[in-house]
Amino acid sequence: MTKKINLERVLIKAYILILIFEGPIRYALNRINLATLIYVKDGIILLILLLGLKKIKFNRQHFILFAIIISSLFMSIIYISNYGQIGFFIIKVLAIFLAGLTQYKNILQDIQENKRFYIICFVITVGGVLLNDIVRFPWEGVTYEIGDNIVTASREWSTLGQRRLAGFTRSSINTATYIMFFAMLIQLNKKIKKPVKIICCILTFYSIYLTTTKGMLIACILFYVMNFFKFTFNKKIIISILIGFMIFLPIFSTICEPFFDFLMDNLDYEIYTKYFASFKDRLCNTWPRALELATKRGNWILGRGMGGIDSSQTVYERLLYCPADNMFVYLYVTFGLPSLLFFYYIIKNVNKMTFENQSEIYMYNILLISCAYGIVSNVLEGSLLCLTLGGCIRKYDEFAI
Repeated sequence: MTKKINLERVLIKAYILILIFEGPIRYALNRINLATLIYVKDGIILLILLLGLKKIKFNRQHFILFAIIISSLFMSIIYISNYGQIGFFIIKVLAIFLAGLTQYKNILQDIQENKRFYIICFVITVGGVLLNDIVRFPWEGVTYEIGDNIVTASREWSTLGQRRLAGFTRSSINTATYIMFFAMLIQLNKKIKKPVKIICCILTFYSIYLTTTKGMLIACILFYVMNFFKFTFNKKIIISILIGFMIFLPIFSTICEPFFDFLMDNLDYEIYTKYFASFKDRLCNTWPRALELATKRGNWILGRGMGGIDSSQTVYERLLYCPADNMFVYLYVTFGLPSLLFFYYIIKNVNKMTFENQSEIYMYNILLISCAYGIVSNVLEGSLLCLTLGGCIRKYDEFAI
């Protein structure tokens, strides 16, 4: 009997493959004057979302989510008034999150049943970084035009003279995220032998180190500590603590600044610059400027609206561009105070977990990595985590949103 093909799961795999090979794909398409074909991946996400919406049963709580989205859209029309910028956010962020929210069953089933595919993805992504450490790929730093915009095939940059390696993906930040995601799936799969998991752990640490993505390296350490050792305390509290830091640090950045001044005065300059300078820059510069986008160029209650911060600005609003570098900051500027519901749902969902089935374990660890890395990064513009976060919120939300 022929096994029925699940179209949604095929599309999810196709989307992931494009993500992990995005650098060379963009480079090749540009060489043959078909650069715009890269946006097929956006079409795939929209198709995944539409297929998910066909199956969803709408209820009162769905309209709460819809109201928050409409409110953000209304704010963006008032404060941004650029429909291209708004559309960029809808396609690049909101559609991905909603696709995950509507396709949570297929996402969970796929990551549990297709270990071979995700192991191959891990090997490809890690192999790309290791190879990139030896050779410079032709797509690094390549720029080209699509319409009136300058687009980068794969970002080329460095920190204190150390190259931030991206391998086959579009940026080192994306690479670190993908490696950690695939490593998590391997570590949590009960059918994979322990020696393989140990090798995977070593490769994960080293390859993320080569990307110089410090925030993900810390999230990686936390993930493996939580999963290699047996703890008697309630693991659920960790998520609440991480969310607390995520919200507290940007709001009370001036309180934290003296601590980093102390480090600067008492540590070797090179060590301070390599490990702490970027975080202090977030405290003193990035986060205050980002919050001002809502408080001074938007509405402190309802935010600035869709596309009001981060990637959308790089295309349409460069003079005001500010990276969120924090998941709470990103959501607050975009949706205002109603964005706190997102974190409420996360905590509520985690507190409902019993860890008696594998789906809950996968979800907890996706949230663990996302909340840890989300303190210093906007994980919602990292396509893979955004997709799976949508699935996590949908599966265990008390209000079925």
